[in-house]
Amino acid sequence: GLVPEHLGSRLSEMLQAPWPQIAALCLMVSIGAAVSRKEQLKGRWKRWFMLGMLIFLLLCVTGLNVFLSYVFRGIDNTMVERDAKGLYTALWNTGVALVIA
Repeated sequence: GLVPEHLGSRLSEMLQAPWPQIAALCLMVSIGAAVSRKEQLKGRWKRWFMLGMLIFLLLCVTGLNVFLSYVFRGIDNTMVERDAKGLYTALWNTGVALVIA
């Protein structure tokens, strides 16, 4: 398919690590600091919002690159195995992935 079979177990392992909680805590502290200093940020909210959107889009593009690398690896694997039927399936999966992306 589009997603490797071991990806689910790998994601659950990553979520059990302390790093997602630490990142969420840092995000909450940052939001709290911005809200507590809203008078000093008056007139500059648009700039900070645009910076936040830019960082969010950067993370989205990075996620898409990882997703597409898995899809293209499927094409490479089927070509190495010389599996014609699997190659056509992988090409259809690639088309679907590119439409989603």
